[in-house]
Amino acid sequence: MIEQTGDQHWATTAYRPTFKRPLKKYGGSMTAAALIEQVEGLPLDEKAAAIWEFPTAAAARSFWNDPEYQAVVPLRQPLGRFQIFILPRMDESPWSPPDPDA
Repeated sequence: MIEQTGDQHWATTAYRPTFKRPLKKYGGSMTAAALIEQVEGLPLDEKAAAIWEFPTAAAARSFWNDPEYQAVVPLRQPLGRFQIFILPRMDESPWSPPDPDA
């Protein structure tokens, strides 16, 4: 998950085409992107969020650490302050609640 503070959308910049190849390499895709509608908690600085899905948390980490992707990160950084999280799927996380049907 990515949260962004800046006003310029990353998809309108030189950053967009540069990360597609490593994204495809690790099976990633964007599943949601929108302005944040916060309903609870302390106010966020971030205005928008995107959710990128990978087959596994390990694939997301591999994408993040790939030298080809890291080489283009500087194109994104001037666009605002970003909070980036890797959240494992329910079946990968030790924090997931037990399956009530099991």
